[in-house]
Amino acid sequence: SATVSIPVIANGGSLDIKSYADVLPFKETTGCTSVMIARAAQWNMSVFSPNGLRPTKEVVREYLRFAIKYGNSIENIKFCLMTTLHKEQETEFGQRVKKAKSMFEICAACDIEEEFKTHVRSVAKISDQSKFSSKHSALITIPCA
Repeated sequence: SATVSIPVIANGGSLDIKSYADVLPFKETTGCTSVMIARAAQWNMSVFSPNGLRPTKEVVREYLRFAIKYGNSIENIKFCLMTTLHKEQETEFGQRVKKAKSMFEICAACDIEEEFKTHVRSVAKISDQSKFSSKHSALITIPCA
C-alpha cells in the first residue's frame, strides 16, 4: 500500500486469518489498510471479537436464537448452521444438527429446545391476538427437507 495513494484492502487471507488476533500481524506483513474475512467468518462469527474465538456450539446457539427471533427460514438456518459447523459436521453434535428435520429438532440438537418452546408459546399468544405474521407461523411448522 506504500506505492499507491488509495487504501488497499486485502482479500483472500481467510486461510491466514483465523481469529481477531491474526488481523494486525497480517496487516503489518502485507502493508494493507484493511482485510476482508469470508471463510473464517462463516466458520465462526466470533472471528471479529477481540476477546478471541468462542466455541462453535456457543456461536451456533447464539446464531440460532437470533434466527428464531427474527423469523429466518429453516432452510437458511440449516444452511448457515452446516456452514458454521464446517469441520465439526462429523462430530456427534454436527450429526445431530445435520439429521434434524424441524426447528424443534435443530433446537434440541443445540440444547435450546426449552427456549424454542417458550418462543412458540409467546408467538401463539400473539397469534391469538391476531397480530401474528405468516412468517412466524412458517418458522414453527415448516419441516426441513
